[in-house]
Amino acid sequence: PVPRFEPAPCPKLQGAEELAKASCGYLVVTENRRQPNGRTIRLMVAKYPARSAENRPDPVVYLAGGPGDIAPLEVNGLIAADFIRDRDILVMSQRGTMFSEPALTCAASDHFSRELLGLRFYSEATKRAHLAATEACHRDLAATGADLSAYNSTESAADLADLRKALGFDAWNVYGTSYGSYLAQTLMRDHSEGIRS
Repeated sequence: PVPRFEPAPCPKLQGAEELAKASCGYLVVTENRRQPNGRTIRLMVAKYPARSAENRPDPVVYLAGGPGDIAPLEVNGLIAADFIRDRDILVMSQRGTMFSEPALTCAASDHFSRELLGLRFYSEATKRAHLAATEACHRDLAATGADLSAYNSTESAADLADLRKALGFDAWNVYGTSYGSYLAQTLMRDHSEGIRS
């Protein structure tokens, strides 16, 4: 049945030393919720323990920026700064990003990003190169069979609502930066139940 949580070892990631102290797993959800018997995807989840002995029962779920930022790298900095002491911190890789399955990465976009350093900003040639890389990326991802229409903020907010229920939390606290703040607003609009703050 989906959604469900499957425990798994945490990945090793340079720059995310706190990840070694976390417990990890995958949230398994339907790729397209309008097709409940369709393909499933797996979203990596990490739970970082509170530093204080007075651990409160309602964790903080951190929503990464981007969209597409590497959530464990961002949380590593929050923990190192002693940002949250008395609550567990949860992060989930958003659909299509690093550590989610499938990770929708594109060689054409990566190549363009490297080339961009040497290109003139706002020029027609740069614009054409960017559009060509984007079209190649879309073509490559469509060929994988992924339902690209299901990789959006509405579905990501539903993933978070499913995560709270799958982990058995009555309430949690939502904290997002950059794009994560937009995702938090989408979560509050569509799935306000269980949000303490």
